[in-house]
Amino acid sequence: MNPTSAARELFATGQIDEAVDLLERAGSDGDAVACAELATCYLRGDIVPRDVLRARQYLRKAAVIGHVDAALTEVALVANGSGSDPDWPLASSLL
Repeated sequence: MNPTSAARELFATGQIDEAVDLLERAGSDGDAVACAELATCYLRGDIVPRDVLRARQYLRKAAVIGHVDAALTEVALVANGSGSDPDWPLASSLL
């Protein structure tokens, strides 16, 4: 089972810290999907406390690894100022 699927099972059984740790380890090992999953968790704020800055950090990591959806989400957050001031020039450069 891949780390993201395993983490989703852990989330479903209330093992939040274990799931986050698993995704963080996978992300550190270069798993872009795990980074994007963490970003989604922090953006939504329903499983872990909402933290847009942390979500953007995970989106950036996922995007650098090659996760296209994470890259596009990051551009949108940068452009509209979610988690910081809007930065259209930076958002444009990320495209």
